[in-house]
Amino acid sequence: MEHPVTEESLGVDLVAEQFRIAGGAALTGDLPPARAHSIEFRITTEDPARDFRPVPGPLIRFRMPSGPGVRLDSGVEEGDSVDGRFDSMIAKLVVTGRNRPEALRRARRVLAEARVEGVPTPLPFYRQVVEHPDFTAVDGRFAVHNRWIEQEAPELLGAELGEDDVLTVRVGRRLMVVPAPGLVALGERAAPIRRESAALRLAEAGEIAGVDVVAPMQGTIVQVVVSDGQAIAKGELVAVLEAMKMENRVLAHRDGVVSGIAAAAGDSVGAGSVICRIDDQDTV
Repeated sequence: MEHPVTEESLGVDLVAEQFRIAGGAALTGDLPPARAHSIEFRITTEDPARDFRPVPGPLIRFRMPSGPGVRLDSGVEEGDSVDGRFDSMIAKLVVTGRNRPEALRRARRVLAEARVEGVPTPLPFYRQVVEHPDFTAVDGRFAVHNRWIEQEAPELLGAELGEDDVLTVRVGRRLMVVPAPGLVALGERAAPIRRESAALRLAEAGEIAGVDVVAPMQGTIVQVVVSDGQAIAKGELVAVLEAMKMENRVLAHRDGVVSGIAAAAGDSVGAGSVICRIDDQDTV
């Protein structure tokens, strides 16, 4: 159990207890009975629509709610930049109620008011989870398990995850966040812009249509496993990229022949940086 949940639900300050015991005091005895129900939401800069892939970047907006039963543990402020060299978690939002129904009601209000812009977070996903019957059951039918998202509730990842309309655009090799209220016209077609990750997914889709294999995020190349002239099939491993203490596999998006390797182990790369090309067999 996460220590803030233990502290809020049991009324025990675990840090104070650690200092007390480190000073030579004895353990106080039996675990105190639970006095409340707490739910923790880990706020990370990860994109739930892309397998919770970590995404470093600037915190253009970071507004967390307060109120009865709300605790925020965080070390960031609005305007900070989340560095890809470190863990993707930027805050723990803990909501407590006298019982589970009250904790869920407060959680829905808190999640509706929380705002993070500039980087993707699981906040939109959490808003759906606290409404899902598998999670909200209070009569023993709680059905969430380790593989629940993939096996039982994949639709939560495919749903619209937007909040305020903000468009992420690429200028050269830089990503910039631009406010875009309402609809943004795309040629003769108008489409709603989903705030956190939709524009990045669209940009990625455009890149994948070409021959370049690109870094999906800012990070450090751990390994490049291909060589120039090597035949490769779609889905095979090209490189391993480390970002926010997580290793991410970069896979070939098409069949062909590897050429123009532009990255090596130890290189720092930005999102969209070219790692190599995969040319057609008949052009080599």
